[in-house]
Amino acid sequence: MPLTTFITPIINTPDLIDAYHVIVEHNTADQLELGSFQIDDFIKLNPTKGSSLKSLLIEASMSPSDFPELTSYTRGSPISSSMSLIKVSTPGTSNDDKIYLEVCNESEGECTFNWLLNNSDRKWYGTNGKPDNWNEGTFIDN
Repeated sequence: MPLTTFITPIINTPDLIDAYHVIVEHNTADQLELGSFQIDDFIKLNPTKGSSLKSLLIEASMSPSDFPELTSYTRGSPISSSMSLIKVSTPGTSNDDKIYLEVCNESEGECTFNWLLNNSDRKWYGTNGKPDNWNEGTFIDN
């Protein structure tokens, strides 16, 4: 099963507590089937995969109504209790490090990401990509 990561900026301890509460809310919310994703909605949640699927439809001379059945739910699979803090530095600066909380779940990620966007005031990154310099980030030891 795929593993999808989600990250959110952490500035201070209250931020970390808030992020934890959002995760608990997600994991305890009802998971109800909503129907199928429309291609344009899917592209907003997962630009890379959605654009690829749309390109395939166009190449095959198919209409968006022929979009493969991808079921949408009110939330995705539970977010794991395993969490990591990641420090991301901006090259050429000394005081511009950013700290992010990284969490994951075992699913494609679109339903979880949609839930996080619609049920939290926090900035979340997920199936839409990661912030600049993310790949150069380092784990913060607990």
